[in-house]
Formats: sequence, C-alpha cells, structure tokens
Amino acid sequence: MGGNEWDWDDNFPSGVFAVPPDPNSPKVKVRKLVDWCRANGIPLSEAHRLSATIMEQFLEYPNKDRAKDEKKQD
Repeated sequence: MGGNEWDWDDNFPSGVFAVPPDPNSPKVKVRKLVDWCRANGIPLSEAHRLSATIMEQFLEYPNKDRAKDEKKQD
C-alpha cells in the first residue's frame, strides 16, 4: 500500500474512505444541540462558537470517570 501501484478507486468503489473516531472521545448529542440552538435563536452555522460551558451539556462521555478528569484539566 506504500507506493503508487495501489489503486484507491478499485479498493473504495463507493468513494468513501473514513477513519473511525477515537472510542474514548466524547460524542455530541446532535439532536439536543440542534433543539437548544433553535430554542435560543442561534443559527446552526454559529453552533461552533458556543462556549465550552454550554457545549458540555451536549457531550456524552463513554467513560464517566475520564470526563471528570478532563474537566479538572480545564
């Protein structure tokens, strides 16, 4: 797979190549975030500007103890 001889098109016929997310990273509760933005009059295009404090309510950590450790570092 290291050289130019590997044909990406033949190996990914759908054209999709994705890297799976880190299983320890928090996941965003998208529906809850969208509903909150609409209720507060914030365009979805501006959701990336929300503060970390506000975003915290939309994050779900796979490991609750790790979430507490990450908060301590902030």
